[in-house]
Amino acid sequence: MVNRNAFGRQIDSFIDDIDLSKDIDSVNPKFEGVFIRAPKFKALSEDIKVIATYKNEPVLIEKGNIVVGTFHPELTDDLRIHKYFVDKV
Repeated sequence: MVNRNAFGRQIDSFIDDIDLSKDIDSVNPKFEGVFIRAPKFKALSEDIKVIATYKNEPVLIEKGNIVVGTFHPELTDDLRIHKYFVDKV
């Protein structure tokens, strides 16, 4: 379950560092997160794996071959999350 626009409206969009799990990058865990009308995850089942957080809240999760995020990694030049996803499929 998610809360839509939990970080605010489009005017409240922001960029801030998120923390990647060691599964994505064990050397440099910081990633520039672009949040635009971003939702927040309200509840996660036990079989959900958190792979990135922002202020200790999950912002990138996965279950099996499905990866879901609350920010826009495609708006940065950093390809680590894309690589992680492509390697999964």
